[in-house]
Amino acid sequence: MLQPSFLVLDKPVGLTSHDCVDVVRRVIGDRRVGHTGTLDPFASGVLLIALGPATRLISFLEDDLKVYLCAVRLGISTVTGDPEGEEAERAPVPPLEAAQVQAVLREMEGEQPQRAHLYSAVKVKGRRLYDYARAGEAVEAPVRTIRVDAAELVSLDGDLLQMRLVCGRGTYARTFAEDLAKRLGTVGHLIGLRRAQSGGATLQQAVDMRRLAELVAEAPPADLGGGAVGEEGWRAVLRSARGTPRLPWRSPEARWPDIAPLLLSPTEVMPQLAILDLDDREAQRLLRSGLLPTPDPRRERPIGDGARFWVRHAGQILALGEQLDGMRRALRVMPPEG
Repeated sequence: MLQPSFLVLDKPVGLTSHDCVDVVRRVIGDRRVGHTGTLDPFASGVLLIALGPATRLISFLEDDLKVYLCAVRLGISTVTGDPEGEEAERAPVPPLEAAQVQAVLREMEGEQPQRAHLYSAVKVKGRRLYDYARAGEAVEAPVRTIRVDAAELVSLDGDLLQMRLVCGRGTYARTFAEDLAKRLGTVGHLIGLRRAQSGGATLQQAVDMRRLAELVAEAPPADLGGGAVGEEGWRAVLRSARGTPRLPWRSPEARWPDIAPLLLSPTEVMPQLAILDLDDREAQRLLRSGLLPTPDPRRERPIGDGARFWVRHAGQILALGEQLDGMRRALRVMPPEG
């Protein structure tokens, strides 16, 4: 049976996050799949996908650290703040020096208010902001406090700049790009976005669609050349066009030994959390009543107050716990399967 685990996917441009979840469901043969941290279709990069019992952890794993590589086009704004929207405004781009842009980026670091983009999924009165925008209905987008840990200029070439953004949860890179353009005396929009890190998940751990296609295909796609699956090839295997038959897959039993090594355990995804090991009696009590043992400094390393931690028995993660005021509680219990 599928243990609580995660797959770090390198989401390609053109797919929604839900599209990616659908692909992974079919690849692993289990419908219990979900993701943390939505990426827009025009964006690519790290999409952390929870599998099996790990889906119970999603609400607690909305990671507080994001690293983005952003490409910004100055002089033109769009209604959506990204390349998918219609042009909204044009403005001249003043002569800019790299040091000048970097100085402005430094001023934009730290905690600050940010108004949610009108073409975002933030809900107001039960409806998403982009629903109001598409219907032409006026609505005030909420303002919330965001945290920008670092904003670094990577390159500047005329009206195109690239930057690296390290930020906290809930930061809209599109809005940040628009605000940056205004501070530089013009308008602008995001033309490219790649997420390099989400919490503890990085691009170095990520698997792309081409690799998944190679692992599940019964026979190499037509565009295999030198062992590398191209764009047309992985789509023919994983997401064939409507009316076009999907290329045959290997059986679940045949492909699973190649897929399993790609999966990460909860402790690999969140390695900063402490681990509380339970004995047989304590594990049975947890599974029966949801209760955790009280802290015992004689047999375990102390866990700080307010900290979350993994609960493990016989090498298997059973729960995510939290310690408050010297007491421990299980936030999510994941009973072993099979």
